[in-house]
Amino acid sequence: MAVDAIRATLQPLMVELLRIALQAGRQAGLRADRRSVREDASAGSIRAAQRAAVARFNRQAGTRLRVQMSQVASAVDQHSAQQTARSLASLGAPLGARSPAMNQELTRFVGESVSRIKGLTPELARQIEQRVVTAVQRGYTQNQLRINIMRRIDVTWSRAEMIARDQVQKAYARMNQARQEAAGIKTYRWGPTDSEVPRELHEEYRGQVFEWSDPPFDGHPGEAINCGCVAIPVVQ
Repeated sequence: MAVDAIRATLQPLMVELLRIALQAGRQAGLRADRRSVREDASAGSIRAAQRAAVARFNRQAGTRLRVQMSQVASAVDQHSAQQTARSLASLGAPLGARSPAMNQELTRFVGESVSRIKGLTPELARQIEQRVVTAVQRGYTQNQLRINIMRRIDVTWSRAEMIARDQVQKAYARMNQARQEAAGIKTYRWGPTDSEVPRELHEEYRGQVFEWSDPPFDGHPGEAINCGCVAIPVVQ
């Protein structure tokens, strides 16, 4: 859900930056199927237009992304409540009252997600700008320029999707911790990850019992980047 929300928000900006870059390439003399004879273009024709596009994104899409990530936060909250309640019920422990820490975690999730996604766009614009300048200097065709830009956009897509998955996992892990602590759970057993390539250290942690007040070296389950491990509550 988070990946879909980010993709839907970023796609119009990606299309706009590509359009601006190809237009700048044509103005500099690039052609679709032959090399340019002009090599005197500067980045000035593209820089202002791309900065304006990013500014519009930050004003308009930034608000839309915040709304969408708030919806994701609600889904994470609901899923966490169901899973934690099921785990505690199997131990004969009730689900605790909602604590301020839960709302704080959800607010932090939305803010961090929006900030990190928006942070990708200025760098993308600079990278595309540089590719236009390089294309003109080296006499690339418009088709070659398009391919180079699309490759850079693909890198940004991958980074955005990684951020989305990582932020959701962190939010889910923190909500689980807040709910377990609200229920009086002080310790947990390190559960397995759903990752195909688990961290070696986390494999060593599997089955061990930790205290919420004393996290291991790289944090509780779900806190490391793209960690899919889970904390299984332990009733003492």
